[in-house]
Amino acid sequence: MICRLITYPCCQRAEYRYSDYNTHNGGVLGLGILNVDPSTHTFHTTLNYRFNGGPSARTVAPMVHDWSGFKVGAAVGGGALVQDVDLFSSFVSFNGIGAEGFLGEVNVGYDFEVGNRFVVGVVGAARISNIETELNIFGFTATAEADYGFDALLRAGMKFGDRSLGYVIGGYTYQNFEFNAGGFSTNWDSNGFTIGSGMEVAFSDRVTGYAEYRYSEYEREDFGTGTLFDLNPSSHTFRVGAKMKLF
Repeated sequence: MICRLITYPCCQRAEYRYSDYNTHNGGVLGLGILNVDPSTHTFHTTLNYRFNGGPSARTVAPMVHDWSGFKVGAAVGGGALVQDVDLFSSFVSFNGIGAEGFLGEVNVGYDFEVGNRFVVGVVGAARISNIETELNIFGFTATAEADYGFDALLRAGMKFGDRSLGYVIGGYTYQNFEFNAGGFSTNWDSNGFTIGSGMEVAFSDRVTGYAEYRYSEYEREDFGTGTLFDLNPSSHTFRVGAKMKLF
């Protein structure tokens, strides 16, 4: 969680939460063969106002950050992958077989200040992850993993005070998936789109930290079987990272 006092007496906050709940036995046909293990990933951005609040040292800090420039960065995070599965021309569908895992990312970008309040920029990123879906049915195991990918994104933001930037981000995303089921194994490439939002805070004239949420949706994959077996993946990811302005 990052909270930044942006102007007297307001505070901007970005927060990620992961919640894990008790296992529930569905008792299918009274046999007790279906267990459900629910969990959630949520991301919040808020602007808080403190009534009768006074000034603080942060509100009068002398540094005014210049957002324009070329930057390199790195981030770590986690997320959830959702696989919509259709079998036999959608006669059997699983809407939202889930997965969880972690990711690492490196990125480069350029930002440009527009007027006194706004910032626009471009971001290119490469990532690796172990976010994986696993399905076990009567001894049969199938897995689908999002192992590496790339992004080409645009972002636009508004400055809050001298050191904080709230922004939205979106654009093209590429993901490589690996699928294993019994003795069958394959990799496939998928194009898609990403949208998200985040908050970035300047720690010095060159270094910033950020927290960011993204939703990504990818192309459907039918494994060359027509409509016999289709996967339609999407993901929710959250990352925290740091950037350094080189010039």
